[in-house]
Amino acid sequence: MRFTDEVIATRTATPHETLRWFAIKTHNRAEQKAIDWLEGRGIECYIAMKHTKEQKHMVKRPAVAGLVFVRTTAEQLLEEQKRYGTDKMFIYFERPTNHPQEISDSQMIPFILLTANEGDALEYIDSEIVEAKRGDMVRVTAGPFRGAIGKIIRIKGDRRLVVNIEGVTAVATHHLPSSMIEKIEE
Repeated sequence: MRFTDEVIATRTATPHETLRWFAIKTHNRAEQKAIDWLEGRGIECYIAMKHTKEQKHMVKRPAVAGLVFVRTTAEQLLEEQKRYGTDKMFIYFERPTNHPQEISDSQMIPFILLTANEGDALEYIDSEIVEAKRGDMVRVTAGPFRGAIGKIIRIKGDRRLVVNIEGVTAVATHHLPSSMIEKIEE
């Protein structure tokens, strides 16, 4: 499913009271089966995709193998995990509370904005790296990532915009020139 600026604008204007984003993990190359199952039950799903070259052909694959984001209630997610199979669908849980880890719209919407481009200008990194190298919050003002909000950190000497889904994954752009970003208050 590809999210557009209109969908994201609608989401931020009318947030739903009970639906939340959650991350689930499936077996590699079983993401589409899980998505078909969940969407068949009326649950919204999102998966970040990228193009890779396989045997001289460009193929669309999940950017992070096995990672699927779902928008539902915690209760429905746990129920669907039981129906689908606890050995096929793994839910990210919060460590101290042992409840499914909620992902806020303020984390998920910039992640969707950045990853919906499906370009080669993105690098998926461990979210723990981002926490160790905090930077300024910025908004991209021009280019393919215009409107995305995230933190600026240096990775391999380059200044990059990073959108972090805490405890799950993070995505970083390639170098962003200063002329394309503006600092914002957190």
